Amino acid sequence: MASLDYDALSPGYDELYGQEQMEKYRECFRLLRITCLGKVLDAGCGTALLLEYLHSNNIPYEAYIGIDKSAGMLRQALPKLRGEAHLIQADIHHLPIRDKTLDQAFMFTVIHHLEAERALGELVRAVRGPIVVSRHRRLGCRLPRVSKLVGMLSSDDLHLL
Repeated sequence: MASLDYDALSPGYDELYGQEQMEKYRECFRLLRITCLGKVLDAGCGTALLLEYLHSNNIPYEAYIGIDKSAGMLRQALPKLRGEAHLIQADIHHLPIRDKTLDQAFMFTVIHHLEAERALGELVRAVRGPIVVSRHRRLGCRLPRVSKLVGMLSSDDLHLL
């Protein structure tokens, strides 16, 4: 699994990766024709750039829940909170969320840091609707067992980008 010190990286994360992440969100929402969301999980939310994208593009959501393991990233995310938005410091492998209580989940450029099968299993457990996962192009080969879960889900349930 890839590993970076995101607590140390957090103060400059948006400057380093913000534009790249926004382009991923824009392309995802365009491809999947997403215009509104229900109770949405941002798994590995980092500095809550997805929440910023939703606000800046007037995409309504019922509730936003951002989960990240890094306290530093979550500190950077706090100023972006407004509306029905919440941050939780937690491990994606053990989501502190009841079964099937969320409508959608997004995991952008995070899965290569995780035990993919276990993390996706947790998303499947917690989310009743579509799950969108973007993979790092150069690290996609690290995800051989993901195909097992992909086979269990319909194309309406899991979108690998």
